Amino acid sequence: SERDELKSQLDKLREQQQPSAKKMKQQQPTLLEPSAASCITPPKSSPTASELTAIRKRFGKNATKMIKKCTYSGQRKPIVEFSEGNIFVDTAVALMKEYIDNQSSNTARMTKWKLSDDTDIANFLCTEKLIHPAKHDGKGFIFFGSKPKIYGWAKYDTMEVKYDKREQTFHLKIKTAYAGSGRPEFAPQLVAYSMGVSNYLGDDE
Repeated sequence: SERDELKSQLDKLREQQQPSAKKMKQQQPTLLEPSAASCITPPKSSPTASELTAIRKRFGKNATKMIKKCTYSGQRKPIVEFSEGNIFVDTAVALMKEYIDNQSSNTARMTKWKLSDDTDIANFLCTEKLIHPAKHDGKGFIFFGSKPKIYGWAKYDTMEVKYDKREQTFHLKIKTAYAGSGRPEFAPQLVAYSMGVSNYLGDDE
């Protein structure tokens, strides 16, 4: 009948205006598994100067320990690498704010810096400019009847810093070089350079 046909047309119109349950289910946002970083409790306040210094000293302690295990010569430039996690974005920004000019790239995932001045690197790591004692391979030194044991000094060459925003992790890659030899009491020039009193390394540079 005409009435049934009109009712059928109205039903079809309602179906067109209202999405099906299946389509509505597909339109609902998918809930993602929380990442490890999102599970970390955020800091209550911005990092203090003492907290930033403590982090830098940990970096410096790790770097010094690893550099002292490297073996040096006149040409070799050993590289040490290490990471530290659970560092929030606000802390990362505070740690690197003095080195904004050294930023080499910045993406949604990763920010990178490169430092090429050994004074800047030493200041960031809260260490002296030279690391000693550093192992030397003994080449170039002549000792008759005994294996040469050289008291070496290492210097910073470059430091690459990466901060992973998703993982909230710092990664440091430090290239070093041979700076000279001699025990501190017999190497005043190296001591002065290491402490920042002098900017001249002499013939060993």
